[in-house]
Amino acid sequence: MPILHTTWADWRRRHPDSLVLAEPRRFGRDYNVDPYRGYADTKEIWFPVAQRDRRYPAKSVVIGAVIDGQAWAWPFAELPVNQKALTAPTGDIEVTLDYDAATRAARLTNADGNEIPSFTAYWFAWIAFHPKTEVWTQD
Repeated sequence: MPILHTTWADWRRRHPDSLVLAEPRRFGRDYNVDPYRGYADTKEIWFPVAQRDRRYPAKSVVIGAVIDGQAWAWPFAELPVNQKALTAPTGDIEVTLDYDAATRAARLTNADGNEIPSFTAYWFAWIAFHPKTEVWTQD
């Protein structure tokens, strides 16, 4: 299933009638406090990671997908800044990546316009589950 990683403001603009499920504060975490505050601004990884790949810094943001059994990643650092969509070959299949660098919202579609399951993650997290990932780069 595709997962859209974006800002709350962008989500509300796209889906103004969304409902938010939250557990009562007395039993759970206080969701008004971000437990990862500052995490994106450091090089430090808070979790043990068995698989490392030095092609990109650990916290580089990528959108990842498995297409015809092959894992692919599109590092945001490689995406054209002034372009909102690009068509990229992934083996025998061409996909279109629509993205917004400001909100980090990205989605992949195939030639028929069907969305391809994908999600945005840090490079270290994506590569931990997909160590044989092919990386798209703009030539």
